[in-house]
Amino acid sequence: MFQISFVRARALTTTVLITAMASGAAAWSSPLDGNDFLLRDAGQDNHLKIVAPALSASRPQVAPSGNRLTVAIKGDRNGGWGQSWQTPLFDQNLPAPGLLMQVGWNNTISLVLDGQDNLFSMSQSGSGNSTIGQITGYDNAATVVQHGHGNMAVFSQTGSRNALAITQNSW
Repeated sequence: MFQISFVRARALTTTVLITAMASGAAAWSSPLDGNDFLLRDAGQDNHLKIVAPALSASRPQVAPSGNRLTVAIKGDRNGGWGQSWQTPLFDQNLPAPGLLMQVGWNNTISLVLDGQDNLFSMSQSGSGNSTIGQITGYDNAATVVQHGHGNMAVFSQTGSRNALAITQNSW
C-alpha cells in the first residue's frame, strides 16, 4: 500500500510524495495537465518523491503535459528519498536519491528495479526527453539528469555497488 499526499505550493506546483509502506501499486493521472504516473511496488520501505509542476508561473495558461512516469520495484529499501548519496563520486549538485522530477512536456521515465538498498534519482526538464533504466542487484546508485529537448538515456545495472551518473544538456 502506498501512502500518497499531494501538496500544492502557490497553486503552481504539484508535489506527489509517495512512500511505500508495504506492497502495492498506485496510479495517478492529473486531469488538469495530462501527466501520468504508474508505480508498482512488490517490496517494503521504498521511498520516492515525485515532482511534476502543474502550471507555468510565467505563462499560467500553458500547463506542462504529456509527461509519463512508470516505476516497477521488486525489493526493499529502494529509492532513497531522505537519504544522501553513499558514493563520493556523486556531486552534491545531483538530484537527491529518491527524487523523480519532470518539468515540461512529453518527457518519459521508465524504470524497472529488482533488488534491495538501491538509490536512484531522475530529473527531466524540457520536452521529449526519455529515460529507460533497469537496476538488478543490491547497493547500486544511479542518477540521470536531462535538460533540453530530445535527450535519450538507456541504462542497465546488474550486480552490487555499481554507480552510474548521466547528465545531458541540449537546446
